[in-house]
Amino acid sequence: MRFPGAEHAPRLVRHPQSGPQDLSPVASHLSADPLSFLGPLQELMADPAVTEVLVVDEDRVFVERHGYLHHANVVFPSRQAIVDIAQRIIAPLGRELTMAQPFVDGRIPVLNVRVTATVPPFSRTPTLCLRKHNLMSPEPDAFVAAGSASGEMMTLMGQVVRERRNFLICGPTGSGKTTTARLLARFIPRDERIITLEDTFELSLSAVHPHVVELETRSPNREGRYGIDTAEALRHVLHMRPDRIILGEVRAGEALQLLTAMGTGHRGSYCTIHAESVDDVFDRLVFAMMQSGTRLPAHALRLHALRTIHFLLYTERCPDGQRRWTRLSRVDPGPEPRIEDIFRWDAARAQFVRASAPCLAGAVS
Repeated sequence: MRFPGAEHAPRLVRHPQSGPQDLSPVASHLSADPLSFLGPLQELMADPAVTEVLVVDEDRVFVERHGYLHHANVVFPSRQAIVDIAQRIIAPLGRELTMAQPFVDGRIPVLNVRVTATVPPFSRTPTLCLRKHNLMSPEPDAFVAAGSASGEMMTLMGQVVRERRNFLICGPTGSGKTTTARLLARFIPRDERIITLEDTFELSLSAVHPHVVELETRSPNREGRYGIDTAEALRHVLHMRPDRIILGEVRAGEALQLLTAMGTGHRGSYCTIHAESVDDVFDRLVFAMMQSGTRLPAHALRLHALRTIHFLLYTERCPDGQRRWTRLSRVDPGPEPRIEDIFRWDAARAQFVRASAPCLAGAVS
């Protein structure tokens, strides 16, 4: 099945990775095998079925395969060996793990991996989290065929994007929000200019759209310099003539700027937000907006959000390990705004069901 608006997007492709926070120089430390510097983790990272490697201690290493965590048969010779690998990974950034800076976050474009590392006293033991970026940009029909959404949901979301409705992609960590954000960009018309802003390059929309400017924020260095704040960066984005703004994740005061942009000429923009349920989204959004320093009361911010956002798409990693769109809801902007489900995943019946009639004419037959 082909979905309208996505027919001109490229097929499955690999995404280029680059940027100021790149660990690209790590390539100079590698031998012919780019995984060799990972030591005992080398074999795990080479396994295409592994999406994440989690080191808890020298004899406690776990991997995620097909949405499930498994204990890996890997043992480090010592806790110091974990620290040594972490230090080699982050060295090209000019950063190191110390008692003064016991945690670090970065990425390795040559391996398409994001790394988070901690050492005592911040953590009881040295830890590592190596998360592979999804290198594939799924097509809508393949996404539906995999059971991650229904055809009706995909058709409706395609129309939502093409008609420039504002929406949020929400869900817990690791539920497929970034994959969804990348997928839906396929429905954006080819003559529009997109600007993305992320804390680490993951969307890589240039692989699915011809006119994308990709920007990345950055944490300050050890001297507290050279940081790029999301709210400050978003102010610059608004002067770069975007037709649409896609924010990798909204966490703080930039939420108010984004919603204002959505309502003043940048319709059809969207972002992801962490939330435990659809009902939790607007509470988290109001809390984020309040961090901007605004003097507007919480109820006014909530009303602003409810009248700016048109749809909510909730993603979830289900008990069977599958990442799915489990709720697609619309926001009724009436005198008393409310959230109404259109489609949802019925776990008991193991199928997607329509909860109400679609609100876009002709979206679903």
